[in-house]
Amino acid sequence: MQLEKWYADYVADDEAHVFYRANLRLGPVTLGHVGALASAGPATGRFVLGSVALPTVDGGTVSWPVDGRDALRWSGAQARVFALHRNADFDLSWNPWVLNGTVNGGARGSARGYVECLRMNFSPWRLGLRVLRWGRFCGARESLAWIEWQGDTALRLLLVNGEPAGLESLSRTEVRSTQGHVLHFEAPRKFGGGPLARYAFGALPGASVLAAARFFRGVQERWLCSARLSTPLRESDAGCAVFEEVHWP
Repeated sequence: MQLEKWYADYVADDEAHVFYRANLRLGPVTLGHVGALASAGPATGRFVLGSVALPTVDGGTVSWPVDGRDALRWSGAQARVFALHRNADFDLSWNPWVLNGTVNGGARGSARGYVECLRMNFSPWRLGLRVLRWGRFCGARESLAWIEWQGDTALRLLLVNGEPAGLESLSRTEVRSTQGHVLHFEAPRKFGGGPLARYAFGALPGASVLAAARFFRGVQERWLCSARLSTPLRESDAGCAVFEEVHWP
């Protein structure tokens, strides 16, 4: 199997807008998914037999297809590929294309946002995760992005303005780096989330039925909040954070 999954978001007028596009290739068959979610409204999504149009990157801009509308565009795109899990058989790469870019093409107000792409060639339950934490911060000047895995496969990764930094601690109230950066969350509010089965492509191959069933019993929680980043050598920076957790039984 081959999965290419894109995620994008922006925050404007104190509301988050989240977008997904993905293609899953299973031998000769391809399944596509398009989804969207706003913190002030319900999620929408559809699955199709065949591929869907994926975002494109050109001249430092990510163009995101939107059905029936002009594409949304995130500025500041730069390839920065990280191998999250790799061995002789499995390959999972993460490319946070836009860590903190302005958004044009339909975004309301003054919007800044984030774009990433995941590529993997194996079923995600093979990682044996118990907890997944992910998030991003877009400030007026600074950016943070982080991933933490707990379970059979462990991972802790923090990017500060695109550069790897040590992740000292991570909670629902703050993120701390080993270099002295502290990101404080201010009154996080939940939006979206729920059982992973809502977003499932269906019965993917490559693992036991029990392993797949356990994976789709995972529950996702997602938050939006104002946040402030304190740094060792610069003035603090204010912006917005979107972060999530997934817990498996």
